[in-house]
Amino acid sequence: VNIVVPGIFSVFGFVAYWGYNKYGGKKMTYRKILFVSSVAGVAISSVNSLRYARLTRGWMDYVVVVGEDVADTIATVVHYLPIFLLISRVCPVNAEATTFGVLAAMSNFAMQMAAQLSALVGREVFHVSASPAWPEDHTDRFANLWKWNLFNCAVNLVPILFLFLLPKHRQDEAVLLPDDRLPATKGSPYQRLTGRKDRVDGASAQSAEKDSTKLIDQPMSTV
Repeated sequence: VNIVVPGIFSVFGFVAYWGYNKYGGKKMTYRKILFVSSVAGVAISSVNSLRYARLTRGWMDYVVVVGEDVADTIATVVHYLPIFLLISRVCPVNAEATTFGVLAAMSNFAMQMAAQLSALVGREVFHVSASPAWPEDHTDRFANLWKWNLFNCAVNLVPILFLFLLPKHRQDEAVLLPDDRLPATKGSPYQRLTGRKDRVDGASAQSAEKDSTKLIDQPMSTV
């Protein structure tokens, strides 16, 4: 089970990649596809409330669990692909590794904080706890679990309010002109104070990118 189930989810992840490229996912704007994927993810996660409220029985529990995980895998892939694509298009020259590191650090920090805050809200507001010694009145500590799940799903809709900050471009369009992809330290306070200049400007970065593309296109020589 520990091998088959993750393998099934991986297969559906590849299906999501294929569908994203095959059926025009890249032709949608960043705002539209992130809106659709966010709403779809919330709708999929809210299905678990049916199980938590004991509205499903027997084999229906297995259908809900497996179906929700599969659908969530597809929605997650479709949600993150536009984000990575946008970052690759607006990332400053010579700051790719730093950008990826900051993104990974912020993502991990956000997940850790979200888990802790969600657990606190679940315990103090919805009285949900995994501890058998709490609550003290020995009431069903999972009675409000379905409400807690709906609350978490509703919170995931908050980022939709900030989609207007994203560019209006479609995903297959260039967000910045080639000359606009300047080094990350271009015009920084340190440069203005010391009068130093970047060793790589926009034009040289563009030519370096072309040179690297030529090297990649060249066939590898056999030893």
